Order: sequence, then C-alpha cells, then structure tokens
Amino acid sequence: MVLLLFFRWWYTAGWLNAFDRIGARIKIIYDDFSLPILIRTLFEPWKQITSYAPVSSSLDLKFRVWFDNLFARIIGFVIRLGVIFFAITVIVFVAIIGLFLALLWPLVPLLMPVLIYLGVA
Repeated sequence: MVLLLFFRWWYTAGWLNAFDRIGARIKIIYDDFSLPILIRTLFEPWKQITSYAPVSSSLDLKFRVWFDNLFARIIGFVIRLGVIFFAITVIVFVAIIGLFLALLWPLVPLLMPVLIYLGVA
C-alpha cells in the first residue's frame, strides 16, 4: 500500500513539483543578480563616480569633467551588460539542466532494480 502511494505521488505531484522547482530556481537567480536594477541603471556611472566642475571653471576643466563622467558611464555600461549576459547564461543553463532532470524524474524509480542487478552481477 505504501509503495502504491509512493508511486502515485512520484508520477503526479512529485513530477509537477520537479517542474515547479525549475521556475523557483530561475526566480532566485533573477533576484540574486538584480536584473531589473541592472537594466534600469544600465547607463549610470560605475559606482556613481562622477566629477563636478564649478560654474566659473575653464572650458578645459569642463571638458575634462565631461569626459571623466562619460568614461565612468561607459565602464558602468560594460560591466552591467557583462553581468546581465552572465545572468542570462546562468538562467538558460539552469533551465536546460532543470528540464533535463525533470524529464528524467519518471525513470528514477526504475533505477533501483537495475542498480541492484548491477550490484549483484
């Protein structure tokens, strides 16, 4: 009776739970990498490093400050874009591995007799 209940759970709720865990893992990765924040701040300066020039400063100093700020934004863009691509790669990898494992879920109970046979032989 217990074995029958186990197999009923394994091939119904257990299998659906295996697919649900894929989505949960993807959401955890999405939150850990803070993808919405990275996308929203894509063109912000790296670590909010900005330079300011007084209003009465020379044109040379204003251009230097402008290029410094532009450089900080380019560095911020490159680093954030790299993190976004890495996060997407990890999400795709987790989704593929999770789907593979969820599709193997029905075969796991069949491994017990095979492993017992291989252990005896």
